[in-house]
Amino acid sequence: MERDESTVVGVFEASNMMYRWHLASKQIDSVALEISTRRGARPEVMLELPRDPSKAPAFAVIWSFPMLVGMLSGERSAVITCDPTFAKGTFTGPAHVLVVGWRSRRNCREVQLLVSAEIPARYAMRGDTLTALVQHAEGETAGTWIVRWVIGTARC
Repeated sequence: MERDESTVVGVFEASNMMYRWHLASKQIDSVALEISTRRGARPEVMLELPRDPSKAPAFAVIWSFPMLVGMLSGERSAVITCDPTFAKGTFTGPAHVLVVGWRSRRNCREVQLLVSAEIPARYAMRGDTLTALVQHAEGETAGTWIVRWVIGTARC
């Protein structure tokens, strides 16, 4: 959840909705999150299933959980999600950012963040800037970087 003087924005793990609470008027607004790049199976996989039942594992839903939600400029919000799998005693998986336009009541394109899926990054957001503390380990070599993106919201 994120809050400013007049608004609270939140996303919950068990829901595909983003909520916005206006504190002064006590009104609640919501927008459905179209997290489509990784939930369920791609259409081409579904068409091949009757011919090749071994493709059934591709139908398994990968549950996403929200890592961060933030308020952007111009009546927009963003949510960072992770698609975790449990391997080698830790959670790993890719992260995505999805921008929601409150005025347009629509989702903008969801984008996978180019960070290591092996070690989950730590995220922070201020304004339209997303910052990540990214770690990478390979063999005996390890490194830590700070990566910054400006989230473009002009088309949302």
